[in-house]
Amino acid sequence: MSLSNCRGSEAKKRIVDSYNIKPIVYIRLLAGQKINGCCGPITDKYYLFEAEHKETKEIENFSVGYDCGDQFLQLTGHTPITLFNPFQAESRQGGGGKGKKGDVTQIHPLNRELKNAIHLLCSAWGGYAPKGSLRKYLEYINDAPQRATNSFAVIGFNNIVGKDAKNRNLSQIISDLKAGNPTLREFSFPHMEKVLVEEGEVSNL
Repeated sequence: MSLSNCRGSEAKKRIVDSYNIKPIVYIRLLAGQKINGCCGPITDKYYLFEAEHKETKEIENFSVGYDCGDQFLQLTGHTPITLFNPFQAESRQGGGGKGKKGDVTQIHPLNRELKNAIHLLCSAWGGYAPKGSLRKYLEYINDAPQRATNSFAVIGFNNIVGKDAKNRNLSQIISDLKAGNPTLREFSFPHMEKVLVEEGEVSNL
């Protein structure tokens, strides 16, 4: 079954019947950014979902706009994940968002910083959803928001920043983002910096 078109309730139901679906990212795009969703171009907010086929266990990814994404969450009964909005101050909750019973999940400060940093880096590199190890770090945070992520995740992210094509650190990347998005909020990463110092790593933050 193709995941390239999920327009309409029947198409969504068929996908949910055939796949185990979970949200990985819910993010607001920056000015001028656009990605291709299953129902067409997306320029505002979007979800990235992971879809595991119930029989073959093959894993695919697909992106949808926020309305379509909310419908998938309702169909699957999955706990929503918090929107990453780089323009709006975040609440002190926001690991996995509100569960079905209305409980609000607290998020560890280190996890919050790493989650913000991953989203910002992906925004700077075109607005695309995280892949590879970055995605695994986010999945850990989504699944266990209150438990501090391991130091290797912070080190791994720090090493990925070091591969920036323009040789920028994260602060310089954020500064460049702000030039085109003047209302971008302020970000800092003291807990991540502390981990890097403790591990004897040179910071790219």
